[in-house]
Amino acid sequence: MDRQKAIEKFGDCILDQSQKKPKKGADNMITIAWIGNVILAVPPGPVYSSTKSVGRIVLERGNLTSSVTAGKKARKCEVVLKFHCTGDHPELSESDAAASSPPADEINTQSLLAAAIRFPEGATLKQAAEQKEKAAAEEAAAAQKQEAAASEQKNKKDEEMVVNAFEVSGVIDYNKLVDNFGSKLISEELLARLERLTVGRGTVPRLHRFLRRNIFFSHRDLTRLLDCVEKNEPFYLYTGRGPSSGAMHLGHLVPFLFTQWLQKAFNCPLVIQMTDDEKFLFKGEYSDESGDNLDYFANLTIENARDIIACGFDPEKTFLFSDLRYVGSMYPNIVRIWKSVTSNQVNNIFGFDGSANIGKIAFPAIQAAPSFPSSFPV
Repeated sequence: MDRQKAIEKFGDCILDQSQKKPKKGADNMITIAWIGNVILAVPPGPVYSSTKSVGRIVLERGNLTSSVTAGKKARKCEVVLKFHCTGDHPELSESDAAASSPPADEINTQSLLAAAIRFPEGATLKQAAEQKEKAAAEEAAAAQKQEAAASEQKNKKDEEMVVNAFEVSGVIDYNKLVDNFGSKLISEELLARLERLTVGRGTVPRLHRFLRRNIFFSHRDLTRLLDCVEKNEPFYLYTGRGPSSGAMHLGHLVPFLFTQWLQKAFNCPLVIQMTDDEKFLFKGEYSDESGDNLDYFANLTIENARDIIACGFDPEKTFLFSDLRYVGSMYPNIVRIWKSVTSNQVNNIFGFDGSANIGKIAFPAIQAAPSFPSSFPV
């Protein structure tokens, strides 16, 4: 770079003794050597990329060049050797002779401010570089450790996923949930078949938005139901509600809104079971002094039934009933189910332990009974 600009930018410490006073007619351009963040010297000539590029080393003789200074009785003498290197090596290539110094803006100004040969500064720079490299390595290791901990925590949460009739907790993995419950994902092909057998027959204008938006995403035996539709074999729908509050919220209504669409799409009968007995068994109260609150849940059935009817079911093809009032007609099937299912099976499915009352253990049979048409004699 230009000599004057270099001095203004870095100071005259970048010049060696021979460059302090410019010679008349000399080239005003100087070269600053840069090697791995350490300035070793400031040569006046070109900088070669390797020592093989050096052709000859020529000693400079005469006044103010190479000299020996000593007195007659002096025990010490001063020897000054000045030389220059030429790049006329016979095997020298253009790339070998090319200067390797970086742009001036990229030179570390701080390292150029020392006046002596810069070994101490080089050591400082090296130490700083090593510390920076060590800090970067520690930061990367900490980030990797944090990522591993987060992954381990996620896996732990996945393992803690709980979904059953009474509790939903943890991070829900829906694919894992499908496997655990033995259902299957609703494929695009199955959706197309369902659309053909419903929309294609004119019973509904389009697939339900819960299907289009993948809110209902898995099934069991939907293909068998569509087989019945294609063969014109009769079937009915069955759903239910355990009354636990005086009014139903939107979450409660989701299955009923979809069931209403299914009834319309297939033009089929529907059975709705109100399990007021179940809610009493699981959430009711009983004491020898005050008795129980069974009637409270019976009254909730009436209030919830109003909300369900408002969903728009076909009144001619819908049967809504309370277990407390209708269970007698289902009792033969309930007894058969009790006979065919062991208590261990029920405990494993619902997570019951020795503290569960016998009504909880017996209730699954009551909930299963409406699946059989013989539970509803005409």
